[in-house]
Amino acid sequence: AIFTLFSKKEKNIYLKLLDLLIFSLPLTFIGVLGISMHQIFSWYNVFMLIFLCLIIFKNNKFAVVNEKNEFLPPMQKGMLVISTLGMMSGYYNDEKLTKETIFTDKNGEKWLKTGDIGYMDEDGYVYFVDRLKRMVKISGVNVFPQEIEDLVDKYEGILRSCVISVEKEGKPQLKLYIMVKDGVVADDKYIEGLKEYIGANLLKYSVPKIVEKVESLPLTQIGKVDFKKLQEQASGN
Repeated sequence: AIFTLFSKKEKNIYLKLLDLLIFSLPLTFIGVLGISMHQIFSWYNVFMLIFLCLIIFKNNKFAVVNEKNEFLPPMQKGMLVISTLGMMSGYYNDEKLTKETIFTDKNGEKWLKTGDIGYMDEDGYVYFVDRLKRMVKISGVNVFPQEIEDLVDKYEGILRSCVISVEKEGKPQLKLYIMVKDGVVADDKYIEGLKEYIGANLLKYSVPKIVEKVESLPLTQIGKVDFKKLQEQASGN
């Protein structure tokens, strides 16, 4: 499914409006109302700014594709891609990275891969799930740490959480770090209830094998949990 905000009919309407804004309205205001040129162009700049913003957003197209760059129907998770008038043509002197990031569909239209995993609903609303780089394959199934964290953070008593991937006998496993609120006892019963909660709302592959209660979690400069630091610590780097 491809969602676009700009049709050919709307394009013609906007072009006519642009002609009206550029040529007709300024002269009319000056002649009839006696408004100064300074006032006209102050108002005119505001109108044009709004108009140009509409043009920019109206020409954006959004879609979701799979690993073969095939467009997916609504509610299916995949790579979020965009096609815009201002899209870059590629990376300078890096053909390999360009091919990995930009592809051309069967109609000859170019699309840019955002690196984000998400899906779209029937109305064209886009939902972010996770960054592709954080995706973990568990038994061949794509699992998204942020999706798990968003769910866990809603569980009673949870203050903050973070999911990383660790290896055991060469196979990836999920490890969940949790910070709990004051007065909450994160004993075995609590942990088991948390796992059951995750399994009831997500795929069974999203249930972490390891859950560790911590007193604090490292944060980035913008206040988000620094999952990279936790990943490095778990890997022994």
